[in-house]
This record gives sequence, structure tokens and C-alpha cells, in this order.
Amino acid sequence: MASSAPGQQNFVYRVACTSSSDCWAVGYSYTPDGPNQALIEHWDGNLWQVVPAPTDPTNDDATLRDVTCASATNCWAVGIVNSETLTLHWDGSAWSVVPSADNVGSNELFAVTCPSSAQCWAVGEHQIDPNDNPPLFPFQTLIEEYSLTIPPLTSVGSRLTHGGATTFDVDLPLTGNPGIECRNANGNYSVVFSFVNNVSDCGSAATTGGSVAPGPNPNQCTENLTGITNGQHITIELDNVIDAENNTGNVATTMGVLIGDTTGDGFVNSGDISQTKSQSGNAVTISNFREDINLDGFINSADISLVKAHSGTALSSTSSSPVASPSTTPAAAPPSNKKPVSPTSKPPNSVLNRDQTR
Repeated sequence: MASSAPGQQNFVYRVACTSSSDCWAVGYSYTPDGPNQALIEHWDGNLWQVVPAPTDPTNDDATLRDVTCASATNCWAVGIVNSETLTLHWDGSAWSVVPSADNVGSNELFAVTCPSSAQCWAVGEHQIDPNDNPPLFPFQTLIEEYSLTIPPLTSVGSRLTHGGATTFDVDLPLTGNPGIECRNANGNYSVVFSFVNNVSDCGSAATTGGSVAPGPNPNQCTENLTGITNGQHITIELDNVIDAENNTGNVATTMGVLIGDTTGDGFVNSGDISQTKSQSGNAVTISNFREDINLDGFINSADISLVKAHSGTALSSTSSSPVASPSTTPAAAPPSNKKPVSPTSKPPNSVLNRDQTR
């Protein structure tokens, strides 16, 4: 059966199908006056059609060696481009380049397999010195792994504005006992997730009554909560976050909500009343903002009265520790967590020359 790329020499190496009407074939197209071009063709049940590869046909010398599909919206293709590994991902709408972590020298991938949507293995070869002529066993086995890595967090805080201008955060620890939000925001809270890397996609809110907004800084995402009742622990979760290093996954933390609990011990009692009285008349600062219960920018009798009104309340039993988990489906821009497995790491630990690998 003829393909739909006439007028040039076309070579297909591998085919993968998710159904009788959804197949992908990969290889390369050869033209005498230019570099090889990555060739991708799709079968829709009636005919084959060429799908543009996300490579530069003018400057990139590219070949695809293998393709595999876990589903109709999750396919991987591997090969070589300009002496570097070439890895492409199909998300159901377009093919995109996923950066690879190559060794120095010439690298090429020959095959790829994915035991799950969260992990793939690719194998090929690495030429230690491409300028070695004649070659003296210059090839090593190249093994690369792709796995989902959760975007690493630095901190999470419940951020509220005092007096209409200054913001202060109640720390929500990533481990240990949950932080307690003691200020009265009428059930509306903003939780800021701060990441190690800048964030390219803040994902979606998995918390009831939550919505997500990027920022305020490039490495932060804010989940805005509404309708939060007092005297409970809640889990605040963001799903399918993607950072600038293409790490992706779900992140979460736990927050206690107990209005008037200025001491953060899970109870509102005379200790909180005394602490608020001791700060009455002082300016609101980073060290005493918890005593500004009504968020008006002042610590005074109104805050003391509010604490007294909630005296005798307590938090429900502590919920589980904060959770962070990888997303179960690949995001639109898949992570670039492919890494070469060195000959001394496990698995495997053998170093083969070119002849032995074939």
C-alpha cells in the first residue's frame, strides 16, 4: 500500500497501532539536495497521511527509529537529529519535541517501550568520540528513562491581606503537623504554592470550592478557596502542575482552619485571648499578624472580642500528612525527565560496543 509522501525516497522503520483505525509509522525521507527529514505517517482506517514532524526540515538531519503508543493520546517516537537523540511525544493533537539528557558526543535511540503512562525506556548507542578514525570500540550502550517527577515545592502558605494593603502568610508545613489559619476571612482563603522552578502551567484545583491562578511570582501558583467552614482540616491540592523543567504531577498540603487560635495549638481558649490582649495597640508585623483576627490592619478590642466569641472551639482530628503524587495521565507538554543510565548504574550495568549491541 502506497504511503502519502511521493516524490522522494521514504523509509519506514516501525509501526504502532492503538486500533484498526489508528496507526503511526515512523522513519525518514531522503532528498539528494538536503538533510534527511523525520517521517511520520498516520493511518485512519482508510488511508495513510503524512503528519508534519516538529523538526526543522532545512537544518535538521533527523531520522525516527521506533514508535510506541499507550493510547490514542499518548505515543512516543525516538531516533536521532544532528547527532543527538530525538524524542517526540503525541498528546492526541500534535507531536512535540521532548528534550533528552544526552551524553557528550554522538547519541542515537533505536527503540522505546512504555510499561505505563508514567514510565518509558529507550535504548540506543553513544559514540564516545565521533572523530575517532578508525573507530576503536567507540560505542557504548545508551539507556534512557522517562519518568514523571513531581514539581518540587519550597513552601506553601495561606496568604491574606491586612488593612487592604499588607499581606502575611500562615506557613503550611510540607511535613509534620499542619499549619493553622486563625484569621477570619469569611470562608475565603488564598493558598500560595511556591516551587523550586518557575511554573509553566498551574494545573487545576482538586479542592472543592477552589480555583487556580498563576503567580504572583513566576515560581508560584495560588489556589483561591471559597466557602471554607471553621473548625476543620482541609486538603488543598493542585493537579497536573508543570514547571519549567517539565516536571509534572499533583501537589497538596493540609491546612487547619480555626478562627481565633492565635497560638496555633488547635484550641481557642484563655491563652489566645491573653496573647491577643498583649499585642493590642501594636502595629501589625510579621511577628504578630496572627492577632489581627479581623484583618483590618489593627490589633485592638475588636480582635479580642472575636477571639472571645470563638473561645471553646477546637479543630477536628488531624488529617493525614500533605500528599504529593504524580499525575496519572501525561500533561499536554510532557516532562523532560529522560536521563541516560550510566554504565555503572543499575539497571543494567554492562557496557557493550557497537557490534555487541546488534
